[in-house]
Amino acid sequence: MEVFILVKELFIILFFFIQSTFSAEVLINCGQGDKCENYQENIKPLFVELDDNESTWKRLKELAIDKSIQRFEIQSYLENNKLKYHVDIQFKKIITDIEIVFDDGNVDEIKSLLTFKEEQYFDNQLITNSKKRILENLKQRGFVLSEVLIDKKITDENVGIRIQVKSSGQKKIRRVIFNNEKIGNLNTIGSRFKFLKNAPYDKLKISQRIESIERSFVQDGYYNTKVDISEIYLNEKEVDVKIDISLGKRLNFSFTGNKTIATIDLLTYLKSEISSGNISLEKNEIISAIKNLYEERSLYNTEVVIVNRGGAYRNKISLQNYYIDIIEGHKVEINKLYFKGNQKVKLLELENLFYENAPLLISRGYFDSSYINKFNEIIKNHYLKKGYLLSTVKSNVSFLDAGAEVYFNITEGQKCIVNEFKITGVDENIASEIKKKLKNKKGTAFNVLSLEEDIKNVIYEIKEKGYFFATLKNYTPEKILKYYANYTLVEINLDFKLGKKLVYNDLNIQGLVKTKSKTIRRENILKNGEVITPSKINNLNSRINSLGIFSSISIKPKIINKFENSEIFKSNLDVYVNEKNRGTGIVAPGYRTDLGAKFSFSLLYKNLYGLNHTVSLKTLFNRRFSLGVLDARRNAENRQFIESDLDLSYNWPYFLDYFDLDISTSFQRRRVFSFDADILRLSPVLTKQFTDYFSSSLTYQLEDIRQTDATNEKDDARFRVGSLTPGITFDFRDNPVTPRAGGFFSLSWEFGNPYFGSQRGKDFEINYSKVVSRNRFYYPLSNKTFVLALSLSLGYQKNYADELRLNADGSKILNSDDTFQTRGYIPSIKVFRLDGLDNVRGFSNSEINRLENGQSIFDVRVQNTAYFSNLKFEPRYYLNDSIGLGLFFDAGRVFVNHFKPLSLRTSVGASFKFLTPVGSLDFDYGIKTERNRLSDGGKEGFGRFHLSIGLF
Repeated sequence: MEVFILVKELFIILFFFIQSTFSAEVLINCGQGDKCENYQENIKPLFVELDDNESTWKRLKELAIDKSIQRFEIQSYLENNKLKYHVDIQFKKIITDIEIVFDDGNVDEIKSLLTFKEEQYFDNQLITNSKKRILENLKQRGFVLSEVLIDKKITDENVGIRIQVKSSGQKKIRRVIFNNEKIGNLNTIGSRFKFLKNAPYDKLKISQRIESIERSFVQDGYYNTKVDISEIYLNEKEVDVKIDISLGKRLNFSFTGNKTIATIDLLTYLKSEISSGNISLEKNEIISAIKNLYEERSLYNTEVVIVNRGGAYRNKISLQNYYIDIIEGHKVEINKLYFKGNQKVKLLELENLFYENAPLLISRGYFDSSYINKFNEIIKNHYLKKGYLLSTVKSNVSFLDAGAEVYFNITEGQKCIVNEFKITGVDENIASEIKKKLKNKKGTAFNVLSLEEDIKNVIYEIKEKGYFFATLKNYTPEKILKYYANYTLVEINLDFKLGKKLVYNDLNIQGLVKTKSKTIRRENILKNGEVITPSKINNLNSRINSLGIFSSISIKPKIINKFENSEIFKSNLDVYVNEKNRGTGIVAPGYRTDLGAKFSFSLLYKNLYGLNHTVSLKTLFNRRFSLGVLDARRNAENRQFIESDLDLSYNWPYFLDYFDLDISTSFQRRRVFSFDADILRLSPVLTKQFTDYFSSSLTYQLEDIRQTDATNEKDDARFRVGSLTPGITFDFRDNPVTPRAGGFFSLSWEFGNPYFGSQRGKDFEINYSKVVSRNRFYYPLSNKTFVLALSLSLGYQKNYADELRLNADGSKILNSDDTFQTRGYIPSIKVFRLDGLDNVRGFSNSEINRLENGQSIFDVRVQNTAYFSNLKFEPRYYLNDSIGLGLFFDAGRVFVNHFKPLSLRTSVGASFKFLTPVGSLDFDYGIKTERNRLSDGGKEGFGRFHLSIGLF
């Protein structure tokens, strides 16, 4: 703030201070425009509950130091027995646009010289300083006739700046003159400065090259060489350049005995230390430096012997040879670990603390000096958590023949107990409820490291009660903490000013271009008069963000009755959004272990009609490298073709203002075990998200399936399947993409029936039901670094078209396995198989989808019931937010007519996980725990590699 003017005689101000009742009004005049309006809206609530002149005057002074204000003037006067403050404000203007025109072309260099930038407050002095810097830079580069023109385009609130730089009159270097000091072969040295001859006199670029030349002297063995350049003035167009070279000593280092650290690393290290001035050329300093380098590698007791001998280089330059013999030290085991002075903390607890935080070297029993120093602070923090505020820790080490003895000397001091934790300015019931959630409680040891977290939790909980503008009045440590009895007792006092509760009135949406406000409003679950809390605003932000049509979202409350005599603040929520581009196209070539080489592309267009309707086209083409997933005949024939999957879908959110509707139609040409299939599918789906955890769906699907190249006669047919599938889902995962805690439970029940469009003829009918339950559990350990993941899936199918078929003579028709043939059966493509979500890692599709008798389920005519069971157990360890490792145990099997849940095929293996925004990319290798014999007498494969994303 530049100006602060207080107008009115002192006796008038004093008069107002002594009034027994206080009634004041603050009028703010800041001009026109959104900036002024927003300022008024944000500032006026600050004066609503001030109850005396001193508080008002103090608040006005606080406002006056706002960095965005250019001029701040106050007039106070009495009108109709009411004190009024008239505030005139002039805001600083914002620099919104900077344009640079430079005839030399390097605009970034000019931009780096500016003392201002976009979105910064405008100040004429900054413009003047920038101009001086640019001209000085040009002068350093030899431009003596340069010009800098700065134009300003000023509006009510903003300033645009255009900078035009004209560089001219750059000097040229006529010749280069070297000093008279003997520097060896002048031709060799001079060759390094050839770039100067007849070059423009750009002192900045020359200085950069000089630094590089100085480094090159070091590489040649000349240490501490200095190169200075000076200008010999000739005229406005030409200069001579004088080069003064102070040649450092020429040194040569020869190392012997070094095995752990390479010679080049030792040489680079010494060059760096000597050139930077950290060490001199004294023997003892070089020895100390080498020992320190070895100790950084945790190699101790290194011995270094240096012999230096003088000599001369071939051009008679004196040379110093340093012959350095190294007897490398070794890793030192920690022989003993001592803790002294710990009376209140058990020795075992400190030892566990030491190894819990230890790096690999320490955990293997070796000494690491850097960790020993770090552990002093770890112990100190451990004591602070227990209430020992004045504890001190010192460490020392003794190196003996048996190893290192590490001592930690601890002075514990007295424990500090929380004598009282007061939350004042808040209803006692609310304060009592909040205290239960804090780490520091009355009667417990004072954990000073958790105090900041406790304060944040208190503020959060108060705001969650609706006091959105609650503030902590005593925000300094000396006002929050009061110690007694030589720091053995502490009283914590958080004094709040609650203000009024904030309640919801309406949404005020800004930034919409093509999106209709209805699209945002229907995500709003707040009701008129409902208390507004931070979590509710965050929830609304998340719901709007999940639409996927906005690049940025900001939600701020705006009080609409701040000057009314009301017990609450009514608030509109100002929602500011920026719309994304509507269309997206993706091309994705790749490889999958189950499909072979693949190529896919998709087109997506969102936010149709401004109501977030979405239309998408997805295609996938693949060609298998191996036909091992097919039966023996089809594998032997080796007939290849391109498989395809084309899917056109339309999403209609809030269909009938209640459901989400997805309508998709697709065509698939795919290969299954014993036949090929062309599948034409139409599938509308209604879904409803009832809560954050519970949702349901209703799916109708009509499929026309044409099966060809079938090995079994039953599969050489054409089917029409119409089905209705209700489903429910409970999702308690902490993250639906990469979960580490919680659970997921789904249940669906599919009815394939002629009433829904399934095939019904004289001799054949499709009539079945299919129940699938999928359940996943994630149990975190060690702050979610370790996670125990479990998946259990079960399925049941039943054929209802079980009327026996008869010959013309009334006899029953037999199947090839001598069972009686029913009028209907479950089409093979609808029969359970373990793949995709339900795969058993380590098995191919043809291996795992076999019954107990070894028969493939693809060869079975399912006339009665079918079942499947699938179990996955996977302990996971996450190295960081991007990489995880896991071991797994998988089990599963398909059954027909009889369900034996304990008779499962099993495998074990390892998993490498790369965590992506769309799910975990898993590289799994599974090994069968038991390999079965095949029909040809051979054995199943040992194991199998799997690549998948987002399946478990």
